Amino acid sequence: MKNLKKSIALLSALALAGTLLAGCDPEETTPDDTAETTAPVAADAVDENVTAELEVEESDMVADGGGTNLRIYGWNDDFYRDLSFVFGNGGSGYNVGDTFDERVTEIDGIPVEYVVTPSADGAYRQKLDTDLPANTGSNPIDIFMIEANDVRTYVNSDFSLNVAKIGITADDTAQMYSYPLAVATSSGGELKGVAFQACPAGLIYRRSIAVDMWGTDDPATIQEKVKDWDTLEATAAELKDKGYTLVASNQDTFFTVDSKKTTPWVDSNDNILIDQTILDWVDRMKTWGDNGWTNGAYNMWGGGQWDVDSSGGKVFSYFGPSWFFSFSMGTESAGDWAVTEGPALFNWGGSYIMAANGTDNADLVAKVMKTMTSDEWTLKLAVQNNDFPNNKNAVSQFGSQEGIGSFVGGQNYVEVFANAIEGMSAQAVSGYDALNEVFREAMIDYFNGNISKEEAIDNFYTRSLDRFPYLKDGR
Repeated sequence: MKNLKKSIALLSALALAGTLLAGCDPEETTPDDTAETTAPVAADAVDENVTAELEVEESDMVADGGGTNLRIYGWNDDFYRDLSFVFGNGGSGYNVGDTFDERVTEIDGIPVEYVVTPSADGAYRQKLDTDLPANTGSNPIDIFMIEANDVRTYVNSDFSLNVAKIGITADDTAQMYSYPLAVATSSGGELKGVAFQACPAGLIYRRSIAVDMWGTDDPATIQEKVKDWDTLEATAAELKDKGYTLVASNQDTFFTVDSKKTTPWVDSNDNILIDQTILDWVDRMKTWGDNGWTNGAYNMWGGGQWDVDSSGGKVFSYFGPSWFFSFSMGTESAGDWAVTEGPALFNWGGSYIMAANGTDNADLVAKVMKTMTSDEWTLKLAVQNNDFPNNKNAVSQFGSQEGIGSFVGGQNYVEVFANAIEGMSAQAVSGYDALNEVFREAMIDYFNGNISKEEAIDNFYTRSLDRFPYLKDGR
């Protein structure tokens, strides 16, 4: 009964929390958004000692129900676009570089119904948590998309199916990276979702500034200027002397440490905790701001100054994955960028395909999952979308593809980011990762000199407990 009450409270509280982008195909928000996810149940952190079991008894398999409609839920059109790239064009899919506006209307003769509920004000999660518990009848939900910030709550719920029960095997996941697999594996060892993208990240820097500063834009040379935090700060001082800033806002730097924290936001006793790596980040970012190495602390999803900085010519670098190219940086400067490892390789985001409990199209759902994550299509999608494929074979072939990395001057960015995904720990990923956004926003007033650090931390706890009233201040 205690766990049931907590699950219901979590559902309600997450509907009121501030949205974090988090994903390949990110969800954007602004600082004054007060709505977040409507997460269904337990928010257990990843246990990397638990491995997904992909062999199930025949009697436990979910039988195909002969559904007459493939119903998919998403928070935007991005997965529908990718699904259409793979299954459209008369069923043969499109070629890399093709432009298309059409959306696939049927797969294997079964009509596709793609339901978009925007994420603003928590509407998408509210839609999921209203419809998934009642997923029966003649037109149930078959697939729902979820982003990394919320995946643990749905992984550990009864609303998602163990994909092994619809026919996903160890062979199907053999080329996937361990990080996305761990994130999508429940506490009980069930794999509840698959991803065709992964989101390793590094430092994205402006080539023209590098040439002006050091006479070269060569990634290996620039890496020596940004190889660790102390070296990076010395470089920041050099940049400032010539009228440049190291980064736009300090907000994108947060994920370099979020990936390194060793404890989740909430412990097993419901205490909200701030990992020491996060506190160290606060001190570092305050120094950066005071030294003029940033253009201030401001939210990166609200347009405004962020858009000016990314399209203008005075900001040297951003910390991000390859989806940053399309979602977070101005197209006016495309081609003037390159990537390197920077002081810390890290992970940021992810989108997962989940099978809805109650689907009557188990066979087709499995086909979608298998095809979208195959060697062939993860590679094509990565080249088409400037993404990182969650497939080791596709990664090895990426550099030989035509037209790769136009945003970064034709660089094989996948080769750089691949170093981040290998061995990346997911141990602190949990269903309370919406607190990332709460924390970052609470620190902005401190970074901008309006309040003290202690007041900012107090504000974080106050806002967190307002939104998750059953949790406790763990200080």
